[in-house]
This record gives sequence, C-alpha cells and structure tokens, in this order.
Amino acid sequence: IVALVVLIVVIWWQLYPSQNTTTFFYRITRVLPIPVAIVDGEQVRYSDYLVGFRSQEHYLQNKEGINLYSEEFKQQLEYIKRNAMDDAISDAYASKLARENSVTVSDAQVDDALKRQRESRDGITSQETYDAIVLDHFNWTSVEAREVTAKKLLRQEVSYHIDKTAMSQRDQVVKLLGQG
Repeated sequence: IVALVVLIVVIWWQLYPSQNTTTFFYRITRVLPIPVAIVDGEQVRYSDYLVGFRSQEHYLQNKEGINLYSEEFKQQLEYIKRNAMDDAISDAYASKLARENSVTVSDAQVDDALKRQRESRDGITSQETYDAIVLDHFNWTSVEAREVTAKKLLRQEVSYHIDKTAMSQRDQVVKLLGQG
C-alpha cells in the first residue's frame, strides 16, 4: 500500500508541479484518465494536452532546431503550452456538446479526412509514407494522428450543429456545387 501511495504521489508530482512531458509520463496519461483541467464539468485529459504539446515541441526542436528550454525561448514554450491546453479544452468541450446534441463522427468520415490529408497535386501518398511523415514532423503514431483528426472533425461537426446559419450556408454551397 505504501508503494502504491508513493507511486501515485510521484506521478502527481511529475505531472502537476513539475509538468513533466516525457514519453514515459505521456504513456501513463494515455492509460490512466488523468485530468489536466475541467471545463463545464467535462474532464480534459492530460494525454490530450500532452499529445498537442509534445507535437509542437517535437517539431520546433527537431525541425526548427529551437531549444525551447533555453531562457531565450521561455515565452515560446509558455505559448505552446497555453496553445496545447486551449486546444485540449476545446476538444473536451466539443466532446461534451457532441454527447448532449447526439453529434458523432463516423469512422468513414475520419477515413475520408485522412485520405484528403494524404492527397497532393502529385497523387495520393501511401499510408506508410504518410505515417512516417506524421511521426517525423509531429511525433504521432498513426493511432494518435487518427485520434487528433477525429477530434478536429468532431469540433467541426459540433460547430455546424450549433451554428444553424453556418450549417444552412454549408448546405447551400453543397447544393450549388452539385448543380454545377
């Protein structure tokens, strides 16, 4: 029992006061539904915050060569933390609204969105190449990329559901494009 209490305290200390964002603690938050915030009664999962933060951190450090943990980039680090938190909060709130309004995103919609992401003017990139690019640029596995895409689609669908004017305009555009 003492060991379990110590483990819980260490995890809590590393995640909250120390704000440890290493892969080890990210994996823990993927398994355990640990909240990083609560918005309107909806828990914001720590793993959702970390997937956004770690992708931005990875890109800036590995592609741009920026040491975010140097004094020079302290403000940039705080900005991407806040941006990742805002994004995770928006996803959680959209998830709550989706449940309340019976809005869902199907696997087919996610598949279509991922296929569109793989398309370019030169053709369609293979799934393996796409996965390698996503891993290289954002440090996301294919499962994480799919989850992020699904959350963004859900936010979009919830926005359309709530904003009746936007939904009406979208439907008019689709109708006009279908006639052309």
